[in-house]
Amino acid sequence: MKKILKLGIVGGGPGSWIGNIHRIASRIDGKYKICAGSFSRNPKISYAFGASLNLDKNMANTEFKRKDGIDVVAIMTPPGSHQVIAEFFIKKNFHVISDKPFASTYSQAKKLYSTIKKNKKIIYGLTHNYSAYPMVRMAKKLVKDNKIGDIEFVNVEYVQDWSK
Repeated sequence: MKKILKLGIVGGGPGSWIGNIHRIASRIDGKYKICAGSFSRNPKISYAFGASLNLDKNMANTEFKRKDGIDVVAIMTPPGSHQVIAEFFIKKNFHVISDKPFASTYSQAKKLYSTIKKNKKIIYGLTHNYSAYPMVRMAKKLVKDNKIGDIEFVNVEYVQDWSK
């Protein structure tokens, strides 16, 4: 019998289009069950949203004390908060699945990397969902095959309506 991992979610609450996608994706292969979450910085909103998902508990700062606590946490908050949230859970010995980016700055990335390397008990996973897109694979091939010449500048934008 395969173990179903108890998943906690940080972010992805009311109004989050990506939160719904992640919740659906977490159930596709039957390996995760959403058991807890902190869906908003506002505790009342977070609790109400959790109740709408039939969850009877919020994660907050108490999940690590529970014997029936989560196995892994999924972080789907705005990018600037990924590093701080990941470090919090890593220090509590929770496995982490984080949306990209790894961190917002180089110094945040170095700090998070150091925290991950120090804790041999956890697995840290960083999602790269766009890497499988045909246009991304094609762009990679064009660069690899030297079809576009020397690259002098790369400009990448990740536009989202909520992130104004």
